[in-house]
Amino acid sequence: MEAYVNAVIEEHYHTLPLSVKALGGGFYGRVFLAVLPEAPFRVVIKLYLYPGLALQEETQLNLLHSTALLPMPKVYFVRVNDSLIPYDALAMEFLEGINAGGEIRLSREDMKKLGAVMIDNLIAWHNTCNPEGFGKINAPSPEKDWLSCYRRKAGEDLKKAEILYRSGKLEKDVFSLMDRAYERIDDVFYLPVTKASLIHGDYNTWNLLLSEDLSRVSGVIDPFNCCFADAEMDLYQLDNANGRDYGLLEQYSQRVRLSENFALKNCFYELFTELMHYHDAHVDPIVPRVAEEAEALRIQLVRFGII
Repeated sequence: MEAYVNAVIEEHYHTLPLSVKALGGGFYGRVFLAVLPEAPFRVVIKLYLYPGLALQEETQLNLLHSTALLPMPKVYFVRVNDSLIPYDALAMEFLEGINAGGEIRLSREDMKKLGAVMIDNLIAWHNTCNPEGFGKINAPSPEKDWLSCYRRKAGEDLKKAEILYRSGKLEKDVFSLMDRAYERIDDVFYLPVTKASLIHGDYNTWNLLLSEDLSRVSGVIDPFNCCFADAEMDLYQLDNANGRDYGLLEQYSQRVRLSENFALKNCFYELFTELMHYHDAHVDPIVPRVAEEAEALRIQLVRFGII
């Protein structure tokens, strides 16, 4: 894919990069650092495996940047795929830092201090609300009721889980549990959500950067499905990777009062969202992980007397 990075750079900057380095990637794209002989000198190029995602991320980054307390990459340009370059491309600012989700050797106290900064930023986003209602960024008709909005989304996720089940990639017990939970979605989301909060959609330590000396949080990257939603939809991600080492969910709950059905909603959001990702990215589900997520949801459904 580096040849396509060269082509994107040459087309826009009229020069070839001095070097191209793979930075990583995930379910939906691959990320490269291109070093140029002139300003802006370093450009991150993200090539997307599926069309439409570059424009979506540009919109999400620009909105999140407007209220972020932490640095976020500035978008330079977006290029839509064509016969010359078959991938959508997003060019953006390079942020210095190392991945906060890696092996970080700091005292528990120092980890918690960094975690507090991460949570400050998340709360700033969650306090950014759309008075028109819930839904995608720039939705022409936002929904006033969160459950009406999310019921449709969860139904789509359930259909994707069924496709995985019918193709032998998802255990019957997991799909059956999801089906039962969806049937009782009114009982799961029995409390109204009154604020349409801005969510990042993928706020975990894999998408946070630390300074090289580990003294500060240096940036946030990679939103996905950023929208106006129930703020608690963001929270299952806080325990992913090494989030517990930073005390992310613990510190959030100390700062923001969680709903009484949070544990139940959290498990529902996690299982349905993760199966959506497996389907959309054409990646086989990680069976033990999905089983663990399903069991966590089952326990909460029993605890709340729903099944």
